[in-house]
Order: sequence, then C-alpha cells, then structure tokens
Amino acid sequence: MPVVVMPFYPPTLEGYITFLQNQGFPAEAIFVQTPANLAIDSVAAQAALLAEPESLLVAQISAQQLPTQWVTWSYENAIANVYDLIATLIPIDYTLAVYNWAADWLCNWSPDQSGQVFFSGLQQEWNLQTPMTGLVTHAGDQGTESSYAVSKAMQNMTIGSLNQFRTPYGRAYLAIAQSTGTLWGLT
Repeated sequence: MPVVVMPFYPPTLEGYITFLQNQGFPAEAIFVQTPANLAIDSVAAQAALLAEPESLLVAQISAQQLPTQWVTWSYENAIANVYDLIATLIPIDYTLAVYNWAADWLCNWSPDQSGQVFFSGLQQEWNLQTPMTGLVTHAGDQGTESSYAVSKAMQNMTIGSLNQFRTPYGRAYLAIAQSTGTLWGLT
C-alpha cells in the first residue's frame, strides 16, 4: 500500500482520513458504504447529466466518499480534547496527537458497518470492551513476586486515560501529550 503524505498542520478531517488509510484502516471502515459512493462512470449517465444540469451537483456529491459519522465524531472529539498548548510548542506533534487520539477513540467506540468486522476485530484483539480500573503495581504468590514502580502521572490517570494504553494510537497520544509537561490533563 503506498503511503500518502498528509498535511501536518493544522489537523484536518481530510488529513485524519489519510492518517487512517496510512495506518491500514480499510476504506470500508472509514467511508459510508452506500450506492451513493459509486462514481458515475458510464457514458450514458454522464450524457444524462449534461441534459439535466441541475442534477450535476447531486452527481458530484454522490460521487464523493463521505466518512462515517464515527470517523467524523472521533476527529471532532480529538479537536475538543487534545490540549492545544501542544500546537504552540510543536505544531506537528499537535496534529499527530489529534490524529492518534481520534484513532484511539474510533477503535474503542466505533461499531462496524453492515457486513464488516474491522472494529469488532480490533476491539476483541485489544480487549477494549473489558473494564480497566487501574494498573497492577504488585503481584505475587509464595514462590514468585513482582512489582512495578508507577510514576506519579500514571497514579493520577483517569479511567479514560488508562484505557488509552490499550491501543497503539492511545499510547502514541499519551507519549506526545506527556512530553509537553503536566498541563495536558494528567498531573
């Protein structure tokens, strides 16, 4: 699959869609799957459009692929939730933070379109539908014992932030956000 270069700043819905495609999300998971997505390519259909110019706009809209509401919502949620101070520090990191936050949200919440299993497969593979209420800091029995040193930032994470550890996109977002300091929501 060829990698398409996406614009880096500011983040856009089109750039986010390109990001998803570059990450291997299939078109069937990104775009609404209806007959309206089919491009008008027959000579007869084009001739009919020339006879009725007012239907040209409808044909142009019908020929475009529209993202699913879940793709749009995930992008809008990321724009609303990613701390925009990141943009003043490193604009490219802000764009990547938005796209990764949105992809994490999409993987966690998007249902599959009819006949598809992409998101349900990811949700099952990454165990996204099981509650995560914290990190294990100590485990042991009579013969073995293990513990983790948990950073202060991780001790104060919300359940939503902990859930972001489950996807590579959530982890990428957290890495970008945490690199900017403590003002991004996890103190």
